[in-house]
Amino acid sequence: MSSYRIHVRVGDEWHELDAGPIRAEELKAVLRIDPARRLRLDEPGGPQLLDDDETLDLHAGMAFSSVEWLRYRRSLKHKREPNHGVKGSICPDDLDTDRAQELLDTSVPGPGRKRWATDGDRFFAAHPDNAGGWHGWPEPVERVPVDILRGWRADGTLT
Repeated sequence: MSSYRIHVRVGDEWHELDAGPIRAEELKAVLRIDPARRLRLDEPGGPQLLDDDETLDLHAGMAFSSVEWLRYRRSLKHKREPNHGVKGSICPDDLDTDRAQELLDTSVPGPGRKRWATDGDRFFAAHPDNAGGWHGWPEPVERVPVDILRGWRADGTLT
């Protein structure tokens, strides 16, 4: 049991909690964050998305927010495998499901319901698949909204 209380921030609200270890799922419940959303630790070095089963050590000054839980779903439309539908742009062979999820996790919202991501060399767009997931595909830099490119240059994502 913790011997002291701390304050953590969620958006504009401050919460008083016991310092010490807690699972992200439990923390979401204490902070009254919708279980369908994902907890994000807003750190000076950049945000860190937390899985519900992760344990973190609460300490003073931590700031959290909740974000939509973006789940990548593979689409044959953008794979080399045969399918019966229309083919879209083909995803690079070195982009596995885990890396695609990482890109989606770091994506930024764009116009409409699209999200945009980059690995520093290539650019990707994604949109909801209307079944609770997202699927993405490669796009040329000319199709990336200019304000998103500017943001990536400003925050060092692109050089």
